[in-house]
Amino acid sequence: MRRFVVLTALLAGLAFPAGSAAIIGGSVSPPGAWPWAGFVDVKFSDPRLGAFLGSCTGSLIGDRWVLTAQHCVMDYESGQLLPNLELRLVIGVSNVKDPPPGNVYFADASDVVSLPSDPSSLGSDMAAVRLDRPAPEKAIPIPGSGQDAAAASSPGTTSTVIGWGVMDENAPGISYDLRQVQVPLVADS
Repeated sequence: MRRFVVLTALLAGLAFPAGSAAIIGGSVSPPGAWPWAGFVDVKFSDPRLGAFLGSCTGSLIGDRWVLTAQHCVMDYESGQLLPNLELRLVIGVSNVKDPPPGNVYFADASDVVSLPSDPSSLGSDMAAVRLDRPAPEKAIPIPGSGQDAAAASSPGTTSTVIGWGVMDENAPGISYDLRQVQVPLVADS
């Protein structure tokens, strides 16, 4: 289970390698290397905050389900899903600037399952989003239990982190290209 949570947090851009404040940069991923990667465009409007646009990374975990960060769809102050939530998801494409229409999916608040959470811990920062139709791409392979899974999630094991994040600390926006970087896994504590 730890690898699943760590992997999800990494994909959502929440994990920080030892000695670093954030994961920034990396290199452009080869096209097709991560077919289960999902770009999640988030749009909502709130009387307090006005209109908001943002984005997160997610993982296709079933033909109609994407796992993403709960903070992308949840207002932690109220404990509710973001008001007037609209999601546009792009799956199976490395560059999301002008994705083919067949790779674009839609969802709203009724399609979001917010998983149990403790806002003081980003380790439980997960939400599942149901796509408006099945995706043909294969879901992310998630290891089971046992020695192989434990060894793959041991602190110090090198893991690849992917996402459409910022390329440097002063970047005005995110990369349109899916990026990747290798980092060592760190202990939960």
